[in-house]
Amino acid sequence: RVAASRVGAMLRYRCLLLDHDDTTVRGTEEVHYPAHVESLRQLRPNLEPCSLQEWFARNHEPGIYPYLTSLFSPEQMDQEKVIWEQAMAGVVPTFYEGIPELLTEFRARGGVVAVISHSPAAFIWRAYDAHPLAERIRPDLVFGWERDAQKRKPA
Repeated sequence: RVAASRVGAMLRYRCLLLDHDDTTVRGTEEVHYPAHVESLRQLRPNLEPCSLQEWFARNHEPGIYPYLTSLFSPEQMDQEKVIWEQAMAGVVPTFYEGIPELLTEFRARGGVVAVISHSPAAFIWRAYDAHPLAERIRPDLVFGWERDAQKRKPA
């Protein structure tokens, strides 16, 4: 609950731009990495999955797509995508401690929230909508990965 004296207090920045996975929610550790481990289990059972920390590193170098295509054939990439989509459909990632309260206060003070992410917009909206404070923290705008390359978060 936001104290009455704080409501309407002047904001230095009117719009807050947020990433989704690993900024507001535990997306990688609770959804994306477990989906990768499951993909390897099903499609390349002879390979040992990298650690979560290695997964984070490989998301940046060489990048997720080059890394995955080094592991999977084009046909397996199609199956990997299905496994990943099933993981996103089955798990709502947990918000990091303090994020819902921060968003509640920011929005109560008139702030606008936008989320820009590599995750699909439906996955992002679902995380916010599932939270008990959904009506207070729901973003005003979401730009997910399915957007035109010129209108989404850079890779």
